[in-house]
Amino acid sequence: MKGGRLIVSRGVFTRNLFSNWASLLCDVAVAIFLTPFIIHSLGLALYGVWSFVNSIIGAMGIADFGIRGSTQRFINQAIAHSDDDELNEVVSTATTFLTLISLFLIAVSLLLGAYFTDLFPKTPRELEDIMVIVTPLLALNLSITFITSVHENILMSIERFEVVNGIRITSLFLRTALVVWMLLDGYGFLGLIAASLAASVYSLAV
Repeated sequence: MKGGRLIVSRGVFTRNLFSNWASLLCDVAVAIFLTPFIIHSLGLALYGVWSFVNSIIGAMGIADFGIRGSTQRFINQAIAHSDDDELNEVVSTATTFLTLISLFLIAVSLLLGAYFTDLFPKTPRELEDIMVIVTPLLALNLSITFITSVHENILMSIERFEVVNGIRITSLFLRTALVVWMLLDGYGFLGLIAASLAASVYSLAV
């Protein structure tokens, strides 16, 4: 509350709350369905490598130095001041910084992919030839989420959580459908990455 008044209406608060819950429930439902399906399709060994590589790339997310989280504070401040110039400056600065960080992470992932089997000699043989492109593609996917986060922060700053969560849910179901399709057609690792990239590009585009 501010000065005894609600900052947002109860209707907006309720809408945002239920959209957050819906997004969370969809995440849980998809994870429950998709995880055993991927394990069955890839096998335990390949799934283990998939999880391991995703963990490495996911850890690269700390390279944003908290910019993704802090951007919303400055966007809120600019909107509160009705200062379009400040808002544009915040958005352009955050986008430029995250783009540069993304390019650096992709370069690091290229090196990681090139020497992956040397660093991790127990990598299954069927993955040795494709790891050189797997890690850069996963890093590219992470980079897209970096840029998408700026747009999400703008929407959340104007209390449009239902739009953000609607995009997340449709992206989630798009990725799920593509993963099932790709794995049933035998595309394996590359199919998983293609599904993730397609969903991320969709989130950025809309």
